[in-house]
Amino acid sequence: MARGTSTRPPSSRTAWWSSSADSSSAGQYSIRGHGCDARGACPSWWKPGKPCRYSDPSCAPVGHRPVRAEDDGVGGEQHRARRRRRRAGLCASSVPRATGPGEAEFAEIPAPDGTALFLCRTSGDAGPDATHGPPWPHDFVGVDEAPAPGTGITGIDHVGLTQPYDAFDEAVLFHRAVLGLDPVGDGEYAAPFGLVRSRALADPRRRVRLALTVSVLRRGDWSPAVADPQYVALACDDVLATAAAARAAGVPLLAVPANYHDDLAARLDLPADTVAAYRELGVLHDRDAHGDYLQVCTELLGGRLFLALVQRTGTHDGHGWPDAPVRMAAHRRSRLARG
Repeated sequence: MARGTSTRPPSSRTAWWSSSADSSSAGQYSIRGHGCDARGACPSWWKPGKPCRYSDPSCAPVGHRPVRAEDDGVGGEQHRARRRRRRAGLCASSVPRATGPGEAEFAEIPAPDGTALFLCRTSGDAGPDATHGPPWPHDFVGVDEAPAPGTGITGIDHVGLTQPYDAFDEAVLFHRAVLGLDPVGDGEYAAPFGLVRSRALADPRRRVRLALTVSVLRRGDWSPAVADPQYVALACDDVLATAAAARAAGVPLLAVPANYHDDLAARLDLPADTVAAYRELGVLHDRDAHGDYLQVCTELLGGRLFLALVQRTGTHDGHGWPDAPVRMAAHRRSRLARG
């Protein structure tokens, strides 16, 4: 996410994040501190811009006066008390989270499905008198090992989150309000266990993308010991080279059924050597009028997470949903084989 542009005076709180530079969105008001904005408007999701309805004076310090550095430090008692009063005014439940000595303090917003959305600064002071505490990279201790060669990953393309059935619409509203994302696509497809519905959300510049899925009709389990898998799609410029480098580094790539590539060769009229490379690395290929979407998935890592290596060509704006049934079936077969 990119830092937005604030309409507040320079002395006001600026440690808020958004996926849009339009500071009038309700989502940015929410991230700005869950208090009133500079014009006295309440940041409620459902009616942004209405007059403030909170009579608790603790609302005012967040939105109507500059926040002093001495009372906004990491672990400062006044800062904690202010957050408790603000949380009580918003009828928000407390999220238990412990911060150890020297660790970065993240602002956390729980999504309807329980996923924690952290807002973190990428720069800051790390000394003992730090005003805002260290940036998040300081939470990780370096090792003496030499860095491994890169695989060609350029960033995060999108994140896929599986939602509980009763929280799907609520999750869409949540991410629209808090992150300022807009729906950019919907889809339904058959899965090994039933019907799945997906909805994609993104900011206008496609810097932040989410793909939310939910099981509409379900029979049985997704896979042995797997409830609802989540994934992170990593962007690259050459999926074949990146997948080959990942495999050489020991990444367990997902094996795709051979008949998928037989059908793919017939549908897209691909060169024989390209189809052979697809078979070797398990590439899934979706094409529409705007471009291509190529992806290589890993096996499930741990309990419910897998990674995808993604390459987009042209202006393709999809998320590989036409190939999702094949990918799900391959994951299920892999889990069954492993027991």
